[in-house]
Amino acid sequence: PLADFHILSLDRARKGWSMMPEFTYEVVMQTPLGLKRGVMWLGIDCREVCGYLNILGNTQPCHGEIDETGLCRLFGRIVTFTRSIDYSAFGMADEAGLDITLYSNKDVFHITGTICKPREGK
Repeated sequence: PLADFHILSLDRARKGWSMMPEFTYEVVMQTPLGLKRGVMWLGIDCREVCGYLNILGNTQPCHGEIDETGLCRLFGRIVTFTRSIDYSAFGMADEAGLDITLYSNKDVFHITGTICKPREGK
């Protein structure tokens, strides 16, 4: 799934679709079974957001909208060992960090994230 997303990004880039700015966050999700760590990547074009969430050993795409202040609404899916959870998420995403709440039919999860530092030489 992650490779498919990057292929989609490259295809959109060839068609002039800008993926700037881009944010990669190290995330922590609060669950009833404890904290779960992962990564969320978001690319922003005007008000459109496209990205992925890698958590619980699975990578799934997400998409949505964002305004000029960083207030966002995202949609996606989390895949666990036993089920798939479709969610709507609301919160803030910007260069200062990520703070969103995911809502599904029966679950609510809070995710916070810090910007990943670029690797040397990149």
